[in-house]
Amino acid sequence: MKDMKHGGDAEKGKDEGRRAWFSPMELHPMLTHFPIAFLLGFVALDLFAWWRRRLDLAQVATGLLIAGVLSGVLAAFAGVLAFFTVQAHTDEAHVLMYWHLGVQTVALVLFGLAALLRWEGWTLPPTFGARLTGFIGALALSVGSGLGGYIVYHGGAGIDPNLLAADLRKGHGHGGQAGKEKDPMKSMKHGADGDKSKDPVKDMKHGADPDKSKDPMKDMKHGADPDKSKDPMKDMKHGAPQMVNTFAFQPFGKTPPDDGAVRGMVKANGTILRMNPDGSNLEVYAWGLRNPFGVMWGPDGKLYAADNGYDERGSRPIANAPDCLWEIKKDAWYGFPDYAGGIPVTDAQFQPEQGPAPKMLMRDVPMAEKPLLTLGPHAGAAKMDFSRNATFGFKGQLFLAMVGDMKPITGRNEERSGFEVVRIDPETLKVETFFKAKKSALGPKGLEYVTTAGPRRPVGVRFSPDGKALYVVDLGALAITTTAIGPTPRPFPRTGVVWRITRIESAAP
Repeated sequence: MKDMKHGGDAEKGKDEGRRAWFSPMELHPMLTHFPIAFLLGFVALDLFAWWRRRLDLAQVATGLLIAGVLSGVLAAFAGVLAFFTVQAHTDEAHVLMYWHLGVQTVALVLFGLAALLRWEGWTLPPTFGARLTGFIGALALSVGSGLGGYIVYHGGAGIDPNLLAADLRKGHGHGGQAGKEKDPMKSMKHGADGDKSKDPVKDMKHGADPDKSKDPMKDMKHGADPDKSKDPMKDMKHGAPQMVNTFAFQPFGKTPPDDGAVRGMVKANGTILRMNPDGSNLEVYAWGLRNPFGVMWGPDGKLYAADNGYDERGSRPIANAPDCLWEIKKDAWYGFPDYAGGIPVTDAQFQPEQGPAPKMLMRDVPMAEKPLLTLGPHAGAAKMDFSRNATFGFKGQLFLAMVGDMKPITGRNEERSGFEVVRIDPETLKVETFFKAKKSALGPKGLEYVTTAGPRRPVGVRFSPDGKALYVVDLGALAITTTAIGPTPRPFPRTGVVWRITRIESAAP
């Protein structure tokens, strides 16, 4: 009974089906009649021209052939599109789709070859080979077209099962096979007496001993205490027709919590966790971080975290949210999901260009920490390290990789930010660029950090054990291209780099 829709689902499917009255998969059945008519008409007319020895009719047939090949290419393209957009269908239909695609491709190739063979001899009678190729193509076309019909009428491809079920309940049918009864369950045959039974569910035993019942659904216990029943569907509540009291993200049949919140069963996300070296005593050390990409203890004994801010996308877009550098303190809250850089997301500066203004999500909002400093929106604050050697210079200062924005995926009108390694003095919080491509080396707008020699997208930094060299991991070239599903990252293979930076002896820190 898995395909049966209960309650309002079928009617919902009906409404959805009527709203989406046209979809890409409709193009194929709309176009496929033209090549079938042209190509089969070509074969019939060509045979008649051969029988009557009529060159003029053979030339008309060639025209039909060319029209059939061209329209066949369009229908084939629409067929491939339909293959990837067709609604639910049977496994058998899915296999036949591949056969349909293969056979029709063979037919189209044969007709194309026949057109080439006849093209050069337009004013001459077609050769036997040209006519034979077209005839074989017609056989393949007939077989492939038959498969296409079978896929729809027997496999249900392209037919919304919910919509079909709703229509059947209205009693509409052809050939007397449907529509005589408005009970959608009457056609269910139970046991050998299914054709004679007036009760569509007479074999379902209510209250009978499940071990003695011959009912194929005997394990469903009606009226039993769900907490005491061993029935795998014990959470189904019976008492009102087609009604089950259930809730999202819960076991089926479980009622919602009093406050409507479904609490997770995993360790908290957006947190800094602390544990023993062996992994025991895992606990939340700090929380309210959105995406703490880089976390590290400094030589001053403080814990630092680089946190990526909100994006202007999704169901709750937040614009202009900065990346932050935090000093992590035990049990402190850093604002996620209701603060950005220590400021409530309801502030006007975070209003997205498209979409509703952000609203607070938490009922009881704790005191939010303030960031040590804020970086550019979507700068991509990533991994960090501290200089520990006076030979390299800048001892005690923090070096932070900034992988760069993903505009327009993460934001819309902001300036490009990131694409560099910055140096931060923890005492003064002064930020300076340490490693970045020169402006003169940048590519055209939108591809600034794709065509440049680099650095492009530094994501990690680490000093050598002796502290004399800084290694920078650079992801390489990454462009954002527009596709059918929207802006999409396009990485360029073999452009990633590991940079090694050392101090020139004559240079001062």
